[in-house]
Parts: sequence; structure tokens; C-alpha cells
Amino acid sequence: LDTSLLHEMAGTLSAQVSRLKLAWEGLEPGKLGFMEAYEMLALGIQGKRMLWLVLAEIADWFPEWRNVDFTHLEAQASIQRDALEARLVHAAKGTLVEHQREIRELPAEAVV
Repeated sequence: LDTSLLHEMAGTLSAQVSRLKLAWEGLEPGKLGFMEAYEMLALGIQGKRMLWLVLAEIADWFPEWRNVDFTHLEAQASIQRDALEARLVHAAKGTLVEHQREIRELPAEAVV
């Protein structure tokens, strides 16, 4: 298989699953749904990284993959995951602090 086709298939599947999950749970972007979207994206990136590791292990049996640098692809996925993690932490701080402030503003009997 062509690596660009693998990228496309993995990305399309991840995007569809992410949209379905957010829609099912009724989460809105900008609130906890935004954090969950980041988490789902991170999961997709980690899955891609693991795919490159597996394909690197079996590449010797596929001569057509001879020129594919799976080690580089795996490293790129790790960089993407780390960058996304930093953004998730930043987004989580804002979202959770905002959520905590909203709870404090509710009347005591409304907080369960």
C-alpha cells in the first residue's frame, strides 16, 4: 500500500469517529467537547505512530516499501503527539478553570 493512501485512510476514519462521538455525547466545541476533540485527535496520532512501528517491523517482507522511511514517519507522529499534548494542557487549563468559576457562581443548592 502507498503510505499516502494509509495516511488518508487513517485520517478519514479518525475524523469520522471523532465527529460521531462528539455528536453522540452532545459536546460543544469551546467547552469540554473541545478537550475531548483534542484527546481523540491524540489517540488517532498515537494509533498512526503505532502503525508505523508495526509496518517498520514487517517492511522486509514487502519490497515495494523499500524506500519508505517508517522510522521517520514514527518520529513525526511522536512530534505531532507532543505538540498536541502541549495544546491540550493549555486548553484544559482554560476550560477547567472556566468550568470551576461557573460552578462557584451557581447557588449552593444547584451544585450536586
